[in-house]
Amino acid sequence: VDRAISHYKMHHSRGNENLSFSEAAEAEKSRLEQTYLEQSRYSYMSRGYYSEQIENYLKYFSKEQIHVMVFEEIFQDKKESYTKVLEFLGVDFEELNWDRQSNFSAVPRSKIINHIVHRSKFAQVLGKTFLSAKWRKKIKMAMAMGNLKRGKVSIDIDMSHEEIYQKYFTGEIEKLEQLLDRSFDIWKRPKFKSS
Repeated sequence: VDRAISHYKMHHSRGNENLSFSEAAEAEKSRLEQTYLEQSRYSYMSRGYYSEQIENYLKYFSKEQIHVMVFEEIFQDKKESYTKVLEFLGVDFEELNWDRQSNFSAVPRSKIINHIVHRSKFAQVLGKTFLSAKWRKKIKMAMAMGNLKRGKVSIDIDMSHEEIYQKYFTGEIEKLEQLLDRSFDIWKRPKFKSS
């Protein structure tokens, strides 16, 4: 649920999403029948249907060759989770900086720059005329990151966690538990609060 909301908020804050959360969730199936960009952009719910993804891996690998971790468990104890991954892979332990924060919540400083970076066809055409793909990507990334300021993305979600969980994820979690022979109780008791 939190992953779906976070995905929605990211695209909404970039100006790529104009629908409410509930409207976007209802429109997802038809949107996913469009281009690859729409598939990656608007797959708020379907990206959380992990059983489909794991079933694809199980076509080629046994369950013993796959190590599934849950974000909430990783976040609770990063070092322990890291150690489990290294043990699973059979590689030596190496100390990491556990205080580093990445993928932080941010909001655009300027709506105009945000639009140019994420939506403007004119900027894309102009860039293609004068710059190589490598430089376009570097400049776009620098502009996008330079335009961000840390802060909560304040976007109203018109469904509660409980409604989203019940409507979209209850059956998926049960299927995932059967597929992997493990409990996902941490997802069965969502926070049930508005984000």
